[in-house]
Amino acid sequence: MLKLLKITVLLGMAVSLSGGLYAQTYTQTPVTISKDKTRVGGKIYYSHVVQDKQTLYSICKAYGVTIDEVCEANPELDLKNNGTKKNTIILIPVRQDAETVKVAVPAAAPAPEEDVQDGYIIHTVKWYEDINDISKKYGISVERIMQVNGLEKKKLKRRQKIRIPVNDIDGALLYPSGNSTKKDSSLIDNHAAGEKEESEEDYSFARKRDLNAVIIMPLTAGRPAGSNNMDFYCGALLAIEDLANAGISTELSVYDVVQGKVPVTRERLEEADVVIGPITAKDLATTLEIAGNKTTVVSPLDHKAASLTEGHKNFVQAPATYNRQYADLIDWIDYDKRRGDKVIVISESDGKECELSRLMDESKIEHTDYSYNILSSRRVISDLTGMMTSDGVNRILISSENEAFVNDVVRNLNLMVHNKHNVALYSPARIRSYDNIDVENLHNVNLHASSSYLIDYDDPKVKAFLLKYRALFNAEPTQFAFQGYDVTRYFLGAAAEYGSHWRKKLPKIQLQRMLQADFRFRESGDGYINQGVRRVVYGPDFSVKIVK
Repeated sequence: MLKLLKITVLLGMAVSLSGGLYAQTYTQTPVTISKDKTRVGGKIYYSHVVQDKQTLYSICKAYGVTIDEVCEANPELDLKNNGTKKNTIILIPVRQDAETVKVAVPAAAPAPEEDVQDGYIIHTVKWYEDINDISKKYGISVERIMQVNGLEKKKLKRRQKIRIPVNDIDGALLYPSGNSTKKDSSLIDNHAAGEKEESEEDYSFARKRDLNAVIIMPLTAGRPAGSNNMDFYCGALLAIEDLANAGISTELSVYDVVQGKVPVTRERLEEADVVIGPITAKDLATTLEIAGNKTTVVSPLDHKAASLTEGHKNFVQAPATYNRQYADLIDWIDYDKRRGDKVIVISESDGKECELSRLMDESKIEHTDYSYNILSSRRVISDLTGMMTSDGVNRILISSENEAFVNDVVRNLNLMVHNKHNVALYSPARIRSYDNIDVENLHNVNLHASSSYLIDYDDPKVKAFLLKYRALFNAEPTQFAFQGYDVTRYFLGAAAEYGSHWRKKLPKIQLQRMLQADFRFRESGDGYINQGVRRVVYGPDFSVKIVK
């Protein structure tokens, strides 16, 4: 019998399911000292994420501080009365003798943004773009772009400014704040019911208020996979509730994947406007085989599933790939680079070639390549000293996915910073998850990270989501809960706006900033891959700033 849970926004069921999933014998969880630090009001604190079964006493004992000190550092949490809750971030005072030496840091130029002037978007041409890319991005013909900008030839120059008439841009999805209780959706305007617009392929894009969706993922698996996927599911339920508040109802069917078996029929998938999941590339391939060509299948979490776009026109990759992060880092360096700066690409001499090196060569950005073997690295400091400039910023890329090598480079760069060299390291966000890298070193080398996921806790929409999630599930939302909301909200929103053939509109929808991810899709292979990434900069004062 198929393991099927059918819902029409049944939030109560989610609470009972999650309660059952977490039932277990009590065992105290060991406390690991956090590597993340932050500066608040001139004082330095550890940022500790509370794990299941950790107590305030056990946390304070591990950090060598008193309960009163921690409570004073977190007055808004009222820890003495409320205790600790899983996934809550609490500040732990750092003893004065534990503070590190401050180092100089280069001033980073702001990320390029599209400016709007007198009814035109001013687009700055990236090194990897041509006029056809810009045409697809905004849904405007090449001829119209050439006409507006007085261009005689299609060839564009890097950093050239191009005017895009706002009135000609294809309509983008609009998203309510997430805490509205109004029934009139900002996603659905006052167009007459049944009104359609035609594409070049004569597809109908009638808006829909009644949606049908499927989520496929392991929910009854053991920890951590089962609990992570349940968090994703709970975030998805809140997205469906927000759509309901906007006047859009959703019939949702949830299928539990057990030991790689996807228990769903082609007939059920063909009824769905959106199919989200499964998680792994292998299970996604199985689902695509079951679905045929009609049903759109969304990959919600696996970065490596992007290869499935080859041969599957109905496949959509939601997480931005590592190659997309690489391209963004190169674009970021190209924008930040000033006269007197130097760009250095460091790689492992006997290691696997990284895609980043190839993309860097294609970019035509002037740079110096340097490689060494981690086992014979005595000359690295002297080599880097001879290579680096003293007149500007040394902008560094590490072209390696070997954690041990990346750690060695970061350690050496940290020594260069203490030797008064101005350094800025550009890296994919996974460097932040490497266990052997001291986070203080990432601050010292002024890490510029490009990430598929990043939560801005100052964002009002994020704050509203946190309050709602805590109230409903009595827990802190994990990264998986945020992703569940973002993926479900975006793709069901697209189906509501453009109807059954919403997938055809993806390349024309403008960048959408969700809670923790940005979505902007481009055709790749036969399917669609997300190009949206977020940027974060680690400062020497232990600040972590999102660059918009």
